Amino acid sequence: MISMTLEQLALVTGGLRTGDGGDRVFDGVSIDSRTLSDGDVYFCLKGERFDGHQFASEAVSKGASAIVHDADLEGIAGELPCIRVNDVQEALAQLASWVRAHSQARVVTVTGSVGKTTTKEMLGHVLAGDGPTVASPKSFNNEIGVPLTLLSINEETRHAVVEIGGNHHGEIRELTRLAAPDAGILTRLGRAHLGGFGTIDGVVKAKSEMLENLGDRDVFFNADDKRQVALSWGFFGKAVTYGKNSRACHRIDCVQESMSGIRFRMGGTRYRIPVLGRWNVESAGAVVSYCLSLGMSPQKIAERLLTFRGAPMRMRLHRYKNVYLINDAYNACPDSAEEAVHFLARRFAGSRRVLVFGDMLELGQDSCRYHRQLGKKVVDLGIEVLVTVGAAAAGMGEAAQLEASRRGKKILIRTCEDAGVAGRCLDEWLLPGDRILLKASRRMGLETLVGVVRERFGARKNARKPSRTKVAG
Repeated sequence: MISMTLEQLALVTGGLRTGDGGDRVFDGVSIDSRTLSDGDVYFCLKGERFDGHQFASEAVSKGASAIVHDADLEGIAGELPCIRVNDVQEALAQLASWVRAHSQARVVTVTGSVGKTTTKEMLGHVLAGDGPTVASPKSFNNEIGVPLTLLSINEETRHAVVEIGGNHHGEIRELTRLAAPDAGILTRLGRAHLGGFGTIDGVVKAKSEMLENLGDRDVFFNADDKRQVALSWGFFGKAVTYGKNSRACHRIDCVQESMSGIRFRMGGTRYRIPVLGRWNVESAGAVVSYCLSLGMSPQKIAERLLTFRGAPMRMRLHRYKNVYLINDAYNACPDSAEEAVHFLARRFAGSRRVLVFGDMLELGQDSCRYHRQLGKKVVDLGIEVLVTVGAAAAGMGEAAQLEASRRGKKILIRTCEDAGVAGRCLDEWLLPGDRILLKASRRMGLETLVGVVRERFGARKNARKPSRTKVAG
């Protein structure tokens, strides 16, 4: 982060400083005593299942230069600088706002329902070829992650890509205000976080909160999303559109998909991204459009896209002998799930396709309906094996079994309580030549199944025959 003194920190946060060292300079903060670096200022954040005040002594032992707290501390020597504030989380945001105000970096915010993390990762990778770049790590897109992203900006940072998420109204508005962006990118809007937003119209309203803090600046809209097109008409700034729509400012065409990635053309230049899933061309379109607006050459952008390797647990391909596994288990909503299932069916026709599907969370009262609809889709696409994980996904399995019986189709189905049970199921069922897709919301933990498949086919030579099989049809 941008260097400052502890005395400045106290002034920025309105805190009361005790102990010596007000003129001490620091350039890093930490909210986790386990990963704290020597000289960091430790913020005692509280969560539902933890209280950072309990780890203040550990932070001191690891070299914290000061402690920011809002409750009494125990076991802290009086000479260590401490800053008592009204609310630690608010103080973290105040410091992030100060860093943003004193930074020369160009900040772009990214929000949407589908593809925002991939867009953020891809954009950060391309911009790094133009100068020092900061991008939100992992999915640091909430009231803690956004301040931490801004606090990673230093004096040398040229670009900052800040992912903005939300699961209730007003959250995106406040986070965008904190980030104070120079531009914004909207990825596809869809059925996500319906538990907090209620309906797709509620989702659109919430995501459009980003526009309120962008004034007359550039915002990049997906021209293939009718809801975004409508939003662009009412935006007072400069609306730049991208997509396959013939009316897009930056039109995408000649899209080709293979197991080595996606090829497409924009403005006469051909691009390739070595990631799976043709829907990722939407992220690439947003990235190309934004980078062109900065004056980057199409050739430079193409070179950077060619070396992008994708975000972890997002359509990440693993090969173990003659078994392919695609780990897309970072998150799931009805729209992204349908696309992933279509990919499994389309790309691996002729092989035995195994779908391991965990609960899609935060879908509100329509959760059961969305899971059951997907179960019918799985049968319609001819998927041979379905392993469901979790209570909501169990309904998907029931719907698939009923649909298969009604249509006289065969599909192997196993319902599992959790990822551990699913792992044992896969160890029994999997066969050489299988093509496997893992898809679920992050909290379902399906990424642990990668190790099961690796152990099964990466270390062992002989495959077991499946047992305890339930056949629908």
